[in-house]
Amino acid sequence: MHTFLLVLAVVGGCSDSGGGTVTGDPVPLTDLAAKFSAASCGVAFKCCTAAEISAQYGTSITTEAGCDTSIAGLLNSLAVPAYQASIAAGRISYDAAAAGDCVALLNSVTCAEYSADMSMTTVSGCGQFLIPKVANDGACSQSYECTSGNCEGANSSPPTDGACKPVPTVGQTCEFTCASGAYCAGTTCAAQKANGAACNNGDQCTSGRCETTCMSAANVCDGI
Repeated sequence: MHTFLLVLAVVGGCSDSGGGTVTGDPVPLTDLAAKFSAASCGVAFKCCTAAEISAQYGTSITTEAGCDTSIAGLLNSLAVPAYQASIAAGRISYDAAAAGDCVALLNSVTCAEYSADMSMTTVSGCGQFLIPKVANDGACSQSYECTSGNCEGANSSPPTDGACKPVPTVGQTCEFTCASGAYCAGTTCAAQKANGAACNNGDQCTSGRCETTCMSAANVCDGI
């Protein structure tokens, strides 16, 4: 699955550091899937090679229209209903203006900006559009419901709430999430690895890039 979709579906927002300020029309939650799929697929197919598209979206995605249909379908079937349930439970609020600004930013970036600043994993300059309301020890089903950004003990089948907890640091027990500079190694947070160290995925690397060993982040999707 495309990494931007993963970020959207899991954390419900974007990085709020760096980047310029771009203002767009508010995006209602019911329009979120269509707007984000069109924007993210549009910039990817403008800037990425066929190989880069395949690596990020999967080999089945070969056209912008196919990308748009696939990503919108996933968001409408998985992410948006989960957001709506969290809103109904009073665990998050949705900022339509912030979502609109993120869409506008994606629609306006150059390929050089997309490659250097966004790197297909964050949308630098966007504000968070899902606002968490649950404090530590409160009930949660997703980490984006927690003000700490970390929900532990939740299950989807059968649906069982967990509890919001502080984000664990190196040496502390984890389920999925660790503090910046760390990754969840089994059940314990470990320090991310420097370039040259053996790795299995990018979460383990300070660079965010793993190809058997941690490597310097490559500039991709630069339109060249």
